[in-house]
Amino acid sequence: MALGHIHKPQKISENIRYSGSPVPLSFSEKEEKMVLIIDEDIREIKVPKFKEFFEISGSFDEVKERLKKIQNPENPPFVEILLDENISSSKIDELRTKGVEITAIKQKLEFREYVLDDIDIEKLTPMNVFEKRLELEDLSDMEIKKLKEIYQKIVEDVEYEN
Repeated sequence: MALGHIHKPQKISENIRYSGSPVPLSFSEKEEKMVLIIDEDIREIKVPKFKEFFEISGSFDEVKERLKKIQNPENPPFVEILLDENISSSKIDELRTKGVEITAIKQKLEFREYVLDDIDIEKLTPMNVFEKRLELEDLSDMEIKKLKEIYQKIVEDVEYEN
């Protein structure tokens, strides 16, 4: 009996098998794939890998070094990155390297307690709140300036609509 839909090949009993998918459909399936030939016997035939899959985790610097080692301009591998730290969007751009196809960049979430001390809430403007929020991020002056311009435009558009 040949069963389908489960992506990883599995032997349920001598005569019952899940064939699995012949190509990886996610990073959890980066192991070697196969197809089953069923006639008088059941034969497994390994499917060649046409693309490498890598999951890389660590600090920004560790990940950047590892990316250099796996570059392949002829057949860039798929790479999923898990960073141990939160980094700015400009630093994320530094990870994009020729010779690798980054499919996802995940960052460790860091929760910070934030209290507005000695501030009269009645006098706060939307821009004041936004500026306070930007102070929590690791951003360059240029990034802060650009974000404030974008935010100001959004506030103006919302006020104009109302």
